[in-house]
Amino acid sequence: MVLWYQPEQEIKDTYYYSIRMGINEQARIVSYDTKVFYQSDAWLDLTKAEGIIVIGSNQFTDHQLKKLKAFKRPLVFVGRNTLAEGYCCVYSDFHLSVKEIVDHFIKMGQKDIGMLAGDLNDEDDKEDLIDFRFQDFEFYARKLGLFDSSKIFVGKFTSESGYEVIKQAIEADKKYLMV
Repeated sequence: MVLWYQPEQEIKDTYYYSIRMGINEQARIVSYDTKVFYQSDAWLDLTKAEGIIVIGSNQFTDHQLKKLKAFKRPLVFVGRNTLAEGYCCVYSDFHLSVKEIVDHFIKMGQKDIGMLAGDLNDEDDKEDLIDFRFQDFEFYARKLGLFDSSKIFVGKFTSESGYEVIKQAIEADKKYLMV
């Protein structure tokens, strides 16, 4: 498995960590051994692999993806739709999920809808988020006339950051309710 982050980041990213652990478990059940490579590792041992699972492939550069494809091993991309490129993939339909969540809130009478979004960049910039879930949310909320940037809270993809940002959201909501 080739992961997009560094070893010290892995334990903090429970989403990708749980995916990796699930793959490890299923591989063990069918008697396969797995080896983990991080984005910054030398990938020379991949020439011996029966196949390569790329986790978090949206975060890899085009150069890195080209390098992985050059190993001429079966590739499975997790988290990216690569079917049109001729590669197997496993990915969640977050586009539909975001729409369904917003629709559910509206159905329940809630129209004051915000989002806690993640940012892979070093700066928390609501105008330049690359989180595709946020982009889907913004597009759909704008289409419905419900988008309010003051209801967007940006953090890093860590549990500590999520905790801090959700505290900010709660405080902002308290101030809003007091007005």
